[in-house]
Amino acid sequence: MPIQELGLAASLLAGAIFLLASLRRRPGAASPPAPEPAPREIYWPALLGTGERSFDRPMRLAIVRQLAAASEEWRCPILLCAREQETDPEIRAAIAVALGDAVRPVIGAPQA
Repeated sequence: MPIQELGLAASLLAGAIFLLASLRRRPGAASPPAPEPAPREIYWPALLGTGERSFDRPMRLAIVRQLAAASEEWRCPILLCAREQETDPEIRAAIAVALGDAVRPVIGAPQA
């Protein structure tokens, strides 16, 4: 049985050497590139319930301008969501115009 024990010890030693060799980094080896950050998802136009899934920049700008022309209060939550998600300066400016005075900070208790 000493041959079986010797074979077991040799296989354990070979496995340990393989594990150490695979974990050790070679000097000068390039590290893997950092993953690209995922693009920020813009989903606020889907809140309108049109069934569309893809909204390019010009379409989103047109939607904001149409919401600015509407006077219904339901548009405010959609515009607030758009303000949180959009990074394009022109669209953000259109959102600010569309919201206007509809969303302003509340100072003090409401008057009865």
